[in-house]
Amino acid sequence: MDSDLQSDQATASRAIWPWLAATVLCILFALSHSFSSMAMYDDESYVMMTIKTFLEGDRLYAETYTQYGPAYYMFQQPLHGWFGVPITHDVVRFKTVAAWVLIGLLCGFVAAKVTGKQLVGIAAMMLAVLHLEKLGLEPAHPQEMVTVLAMLCLAMMGSRKRSLLFLAGVCAAFAGLAKLNAGATSAAACLFAAGMVSVDSRRVSRMSAIAGCVIATAVAGGVFATIAKRSMESAQWTTAIWPLIIFGSCLLVCAQVWFGKPEAQAEVASKPGEQSFSFLAIAAGGIVGSSWVIAWSMLHGNSLHEILHGVVLQHGFMADSFYHPIQVDGFGMLFVVPAVLMLLLRFTRPAEQVASIDRVLFAFPPIVLAIAFVQMSVDSCKVLDHGLNPRGAAFFLATVGPAMMPVLLLKKQPSQLRLALAMLGCLSPVLAFPVPGTQVSLGTLPILIALVISTSDAIEIANRSSNRINSPSVFRRSTLAVAAVVLFSTGVFGYRWVANIALDQPGCRLVRLEAGRVETERAIAECIRSIDSPWLAFDSHNHNRFFFWTGKKPLTSTSPTFWPAMLTESQKSKIESAARDAESICVVKINDERIRLSDYAPAIEQALFGSWQPVGQVGDWEIGLQKQP
Repeated sequence: MDSDLQSDQATASRAIWPWLAATVLCILFALSHSFSSMAMYDDESYVMMTIKTFLEGDRLYAETYTQYGPAYYMFQQPLHGWFGVPITHDVVRFKTVAAWVLIGLLCGFVAAKVTGKQLVGIAAMMLAVLHLEKLGLEPAHPQEMVTVLAMLCLAMMGSRKRSLLFLAGVCAAFAGLAKLNAGATSAAACLFAAGMVSVDSRRVSRMSAIAGCVIATAVAGGVFATIAKRSMESAQWTTAIWPLIIFGSCLLVCAQVWFGKPEAQAEVASKPGEQSFSFLAIAAGGIVGSSWVIAWSMLHGNSLHEILHGVVLQHGFMADSFYHPIQVDGFGMLFVVPAVLMLLLRFTRPAEQVASIDRVLFAFPPIVLAIAFVQMSVDSCKVLDHGLNPRGAAFFLATVGPAMMPVLLLKKQPSQLRLALAMLGCLSPVLAFPVPGTQVSLGTLPILIALVISTSDAIEIANRSSNRINSPSVFRRSTLAVAAVVLFSTGVFGYRWVANIALDQPGCRLVRLEAGRVETERAIAECIRSIDSPWLAFDSHNHNRFFFWTGKKPLTSTSPTFWPAMLTESQKSKIESAARDAESICVVKINDERIRLSDYAPAIEQALFGSWQPVGQVGDWEIGLQKQP
């Protein structure tokens, strides 16, 4: 007995070491990317400023301007409010690294849970971390917290315990009340999986299944209708292809479970009506989670209308102002069209012919995954520049990925977790609407994990049909290949960090950038500090880092965004009044910006530049003092 126990402990110990090694590698990868990058558009400092002004007592939406829902600030309050952790550029990068690696671990857990193979889980973890490298360009952004919640929600779908399914609903609600589209896709995928896990003749069970399908297809259909309308208005018909792929793939996944051959239908619930209780548990969790966040927000001064504005209403304006259509990847369409045709053919053929069709379909995920891995590998050493720049495999996966999701369900009796992952892979690319930046990578993350699992399925099937394939060897070599790319990219970015120069500003001691950028940033900060005024304003947007580096304050809690086109007349009026009431203001004029005060807020421009006198200049930046006469 003792020898058996010792043997089990030794086996467990050997199993944990690869996970630990991969986790350490992922941490180093995330650190090297996060601390050697800082986007010029400075979204991180904008978000940091919203946290700062909220914690100082300026309530969300009415006073603190923010594009994000209250759940994000609910999660920031304990760390920065109760425990007093400072809001600095170094701190938010450590937070991003922690969230980044946690996302990878959750992806690895899902892959290992579905396949039962630890190496597949480790490979999935490292691929996820590699795929999300743009997170290093946008630390502090709510997208990292939302992705953690979405992956937690998915991981909990691996259990049939109603308590965990309830928590999955809570996570989806929290995600939705930070970023609405993320919560909607997670909730729809989970409700679909819970409703469809056993389609039988009982009326209540059928109602759950129908509700799950309707909710999932409604999310996809809504996005398709919205983008198709824009395509008609702009006469850019090709931009409607991408949401059509998402909507069509969603319908194929529903059909695969409901009308598929008996051997490919979902696993049967262990008790009558079990999936109905699972469906209700997730829905109840969503209601409780939503109520929790709404109550918290109201306790912090918000009205229901303000919360509705922050979570839903303001995004109509955002979609109009910042919409960037996703153009489908032409190369990716070479895989989408035949895969969809084969899936449709599968529904029309007798059972004895389905196996041969499935063998062809199982060939798609390994090929798509290999192409995506090559794309990620090629770009993994390039300098991180802008979230909107195409990088890695994100756009390829956004085109091809949804059409690959039905293949995930070809295995006999797909589990509840497979169902949730398949639907999430169809729906999550909508995170790229309206701005296909880093959100494309986040939205295609479930697709990447589904491709890893489907590739594992394909290797196992090939191994059973031919003894020439050594599946353990294939898994080991594939995992080592992913580790090699992650290690090499870590080395490249680590070398850049060492070769670069520290910004060496308050709260930003560990970030190191190119010498020219550092020299400019330091000179601007020093010139701003030299001006005798507690207030700081810019005639354009995206420069909130200087509030943290110089200790100067914005005129109002609305001004940190300072995208004049986004401000309401009431917000403009408050900024104008604050500018006229201030005895003196340090005002920075940037001559190369496109969004200017003169175009959207001439009254504020007059208040800031009426008697403005230049004090210093750094490149295109003019720093001066505005004094009231």
